[in-house]
Amino acid sequence: MSVAHRTLECPVFSQLLPKKSKSRAWEHFGLPANESGQIVSQDIAVCKLCWSPVSAKSGSTSNLFGHLRFHHPLKFSKVSNKSKVVADSAIFSILCCC
Repeated sequence: MSVAHRTLECPVFSQLLPKKSKSRAWEHFGLPANESGQIVSQDIAVCKLCWSPVSAKSGSTSNLFGHLRFHHPLKFSKVSNKSKVVADSAIFSILCCC
């Protein structure tokens, strides 16, 4: 039995622009843009590590984290550990101030 792979069509782009977001996932992805610096698709992010297009509809980061976890596990562990440290320190500061 063969496994069907879905491929995401990525528009032609000449540069990647950063996404302004609080999510650490976006450190490893950019939005495809043309030579003029205009974003050609808001729904597709491109991985800066392997140049694969990843669906990011409405700025969702679930697929971005999934891509990192599956294709770049070392980067994923660094991103997820840093996120956890930030969350843990925020909880600690709330508990200490009360």
